[in-house]
Parts: sequence; C-alpha cells; structure tokens
Amino acid sequence: MKFFKFSYQGIPEAQFNLALLYSNGLGVPKNYRLALYWSWQAHLNNHETAINRVNIIYDLIDEKLRNSVAQTIIDEMLLIAQSGDRAAPLKLGTTYLGLFVEAQYKAAYLWLSISQAYGEERASAFMEEAASQMTLEEVLAQQEEAQKAFDSIIKND
Repeated sequence: MKFFKFSYQGIPEAQFNLALLYSNGLGVPKNYRLALYWSWQAHLNNHETAINRVNIIYDLIDEKLRNSVAQTIIDEMLLIAQSGDRAAPLKLGTTYLGLFVEAQYKAAYLWLSISQAYGEERASAFMEEAASQMTLEEVLAQQEEAQKAFDSIIKND
C-alpha cells in the first residue's frame, strides 16, 4: 500500500488516510494505537482535519494508551530534533501540550523555546500557554534547559 510509504515520508494526506484505515479496519486490522499515531502525525504535519480524527480516537481508548502513543511520538521526535531538524521542536512542543492526557508544560516550554529560536512564529502562543501553567521559577529553569539543549543541537549541526 502506498499509504505506508508516503506516511513514513511525512505526507499528511497519506498519514491521515492511513489513520482512517486503522480506525475502520479497512485493508489493515483495526488498531486504535496506530490510528492515533498516524492521526497525530498528520496533525503535526498540518493536515486540516486530522485533529478531529484524534478527538474521535480519544473517545475509543483509555488514558494509558493515549500516553503510550504520545511517548512513542516523543521518543521518535527527540532523535529528529537532536539531529538538527528545525521543524521537530514545534512538533515536540505541541505533542507535549496536546497529546498526553495531562499536558507536560515544562517539556513543552523547552522545545517551543527552541522552535521560537529557529524563527517559528507559531511557537510563541504555545509557549505562552505552557508558561501560564508554570511558576516563574519553572519558566526560568526551562529557559536555562532550552539554552543547553539548543547549544548542544547547533554544536552538532
């Protein structure tokens, strides 16, 4: 199936269609884990309606599975971000904010800070959202951690 190839290449329409196949068990066995995974990937790649599919899947699964999928995506995205991919920090930040059952505000702030440093304008509003749920001390600490992570990334770039 070409959906697989194109999904792994980051094409949002293919990712969304693959999520639909997994959601409905069409052409592949029904699998809500993979449906959520590919729906979220499509969302991260700016598919306009993928977030609707994400929300539908939330109603079908438990919190443990949702957090497990979030952690899988985080683990994959961390490697990509640490290799210098400039789109990955925004994806990490939005995943920390939006996919876990309980948003991970500190980690989101760190990666959104790096995204903003790369010039990603969309990161600012997400950073404000994360900061509004943190103390000043937590924000300052995450700014220091973001600087260390950023320095490490650009040193390896």
